[in-house]
Amino acid sequence: HANDSIIVFDPLNQIVLNVNDKACETYQIQRENFIGISLRNIAANLRQHEKMVNTVIQTSKAEEFEIIHLRSDNKPMNMLVNSSFVEFNGNDAILSVNRDITDRREIERLIERAL
Repeated sequence: HANDSIIVFDPLNQIVLNVNDKACETYQIQRENFIGISLRNIAANLRQHEKMVNTVIQTSKAEEFEIIHLRSDNKPMNMLVNSSFVEFNGNDAILSVNRDITDRREIERLIERAL
């Protein structure tokens, strides 16, 4: 019942191992289609995405960053991501808690334009 998208993925090939219902709703991808895809497929900026994943791998600590992900209809979403290393089914994995902050960023842009 989390209010944020939760994605567990393999750190090396970035294949999704598990997702919560909110992730399926947010990304508009059914669970059976979400599990098994590479997160590289939903990153709007692959270079930035790879940099962030590598930071989590290198530091083995929780990391927070913003990134643009794409829904299944290719609509961009501003995501605030908290990622950390976990053990999943006996293997290393990354647990990513992704909060959609698209509306917040749009309101900030509108306020900036108005000033």
